Amino acid sequence: MLLLSRKEEDTIVIDKDIVVKVVKIERGRVTIGIDAPDNVEILRGELLERDSSTKHRIGKRHT
Repeated sequence: MLLLSRKEEDTIVIDKDIVVKVVKIERGRVTIGIDAPDNVEILRGELLERDSSTKHRIGKRHT
């Protein structure tokens, strides 16, 4: 995992066409903006984990 330190308004560019921007840092929370092509799926980590665990539970139920 690559770790980077950024300040408000700083950006990170991924693969030349995905831009992650630190919009605001306030009260221990970071607001980020992501600019990416329409074909790039962007999910919050907890949604991906929840979806994965739901599929896992469904799979166990059928075995």
